[in-house]
Amino acid sequence: MAPVLLGVAQLVVAILLAVLAAYLGVFLFERTTRTIDEWAELQKGNLSVGMVLGAIAVALAIILRPATQVSIINWDVGNKFLPFHVLLIEAMQILVGLVLAVAAIWLALCLFSRLTGQIDEMAEIKKDNRGVATLLVGVILAVAFLVASAVESLAKVISSFLG
Repeated sequence: MAPVLLGVAQLVVAILLAVLAAYLGVFLFERTTRTIDEWAELQKGNLSVGMVLGAIAVALAIILRPATQVSIINWDVGNKFLPFHVLLIEAMQILVGLVLAVAAIWLALCLFSRLTGQIDEMAEIKKDNRGVATLLVGVILAVAFLVASAVESLAKVISSFLG
């Protein structure tokens, strides 16, 4: 019965942190794009803004997925403390992963914008330029896949250190 309860607790924590991570990602993206009111653009039906914000939410999920997996094979913390210990490790891994995910996406978009100095990407997505939005979606997802392996490695280190 304890493994079932632990699984349900991990599911609840993962859902709550996923929603929080998606919101935080959009919130931080909003702060870096002073020229765009994302919520107003979404209400106007600006697909480009929706595509980029959606890609950020998916990217955060890709990056944070390895952080939600805690291996308990070699742990000896006693049955009574195992669920709490597992949830604590998972929360720490997710927090580290979230910081890395948001920083990586922000840095990638800044660097990409510098490299493509001919185009003001934010002005273009505000104008609903779907070609530019599609390119940014690709950049965001590519960064997510690459950063996810780094987060997975860090999650293993955190898990072994605290486990």
